[in-house]
Amino acid sequence: EKSGDVMFRYSSNSFMAWGLTGQGDYAGAIRHWTEARKAAEPLGGRLLLGEWLTAIESETLLGAGDAIAALKRGEEALAIAKAAGSVVAEGLAERAIGRALAAGSPPRWEEAEAHLAKAVSLLETIGAKFELARAFLALGQTRIARGDVPGAATPLERAVALAGECGLQREEQLARNLLAGKETDRLRT
Repeated sequence: EKSGDVMFRYSSNSFMAWGLTGQGDYAGAIRHWTEARKAAEPLGGRLLLGEWLTAIESETLLGAGDAIAALKRGEEALAIAKAAGSVVAEGLAERAIGRALAAGSPPRWEEAEAHLAKAVSLLETIGAKFELARAFLALGQTRIARGDVPGAATPLERAVALAGECGLQREEQLARNLLAGKETDRLRT
């Protein structure tokens, strides 16, 4: 903040928000997303990793419980990703949209699964293992939440394998718990 460098303020706030989202501190992340957007105003146009960061902001909004805002931001992220030609950002956006649709009231299961399947396909194509593990986990969670426990097994098994390979302990444990039948009641509410 003291440097006065707008690009530094934008990028540092964005990366802080990303990190806080990963830690589950959605309120803290939202504060940093707000500051990043303020810093970006004078920059205009395409921003450093904007296509990725918009999708991650969607995940933050979903974590904070705002599925409507998450869906809107995810759709914005998808448009930016396609314009930028970024396959990984498109995969992140598809995952964010799918998760937001599944969390909506009412949930839009078929659309959610279609977006999550697209995310899996995109991320698998480019070998983005970390994000692919998270996409498989989201697909498994969605299937359990809609009552398709048998259909959740394959994506959850893939999530366990990839998360373990990538050292994503939280994601691996969650997928293992879901496969073991733990936490499924929480997903259905």
